[in-house]
Amino acid sequence: MSQRTTQPIVVPAMKQFAKLYEALDQTTSSRLKTEHMAHYFKTEAPADAAWAVYFLAGGKLKRLVATGQLRQYAQAQTAMPDWLFEACYQNVGDLAETITLVLPPGQCTRHEGLQQWVQTVLLPLREVEPAARIEALHEAISGWDSQTRFVCLKLLTGGLRVGVSKLLVTRALAQAFELPTTLVAQRLVGYLSRDREPDAQTFACAGRSKRPGHALARPAVSFFLGAITAVAAPGACRSDGRDS
Repeated sequence: MSQRTTQPIVVPAMKQFAKLYEALDQTTSSRLKTEHMAHYFKTEAPADAAWAVYFLAGGKLKRLVATGQLRQYAQAQTAMPDWLFEACYQNVGDLAETITLVLPPGQCTRHEGLQQWVQTVLLPLREVEPAARIEALHEAISGWDSQTRFVCLKLLTGGLRVGVSKLLVTRALAQAFELPTTLVAQRLVGYLSRDREPDAQTFACAGRSKRPGHALARPAVSFFLGAITAVAAPGACRSDGRDS
């Protein structure tokens, strides 16, 4: 009798970020928060992890959708009258959570990562005409399960606060890649600048630790440290891989 081969379950990359958010939200332990982030930074695609660093360290995008339009979207999906939605909102106290709770449960049918969703779905909302904004929101949020949809809405409202400080993110990066916290902190300077977006192609040029003889173990390390350095001092990367 032939044995069946169990296929590994592939979790969409965007959902991985949602799972990280949930894990961070469910603990008050700084040690566990650091470990959760360090694991994510080591295992996820560099482009996704770069945006995660940006958001978790306090970076915010200019609000792309007005609060009223988010409410209109939720009410259009549920046929909920104004007074009932307002009552739910007052009881819950958070718009993203309220919308997540009133919308019907969903299933993940999408496969974007954090970087792809932000750059191809979230940021283009800036250019959408107000009359088409509700339909654009539906396309941005549909196709995710409730957990991932909640995180998407948090990013839309600019309220991704989960009890993580920039210092804790710095420690997580240092732990993930076995680098001194002070070195990572120096390279995080300017990382939250709105002048440039976290981008693997832009920041992958710098990738070596400043400790002599210490080669970075993973390509992701090269990306993170390169990203941090490039934001802080654009043009500081040399073609030979050394810091200028």
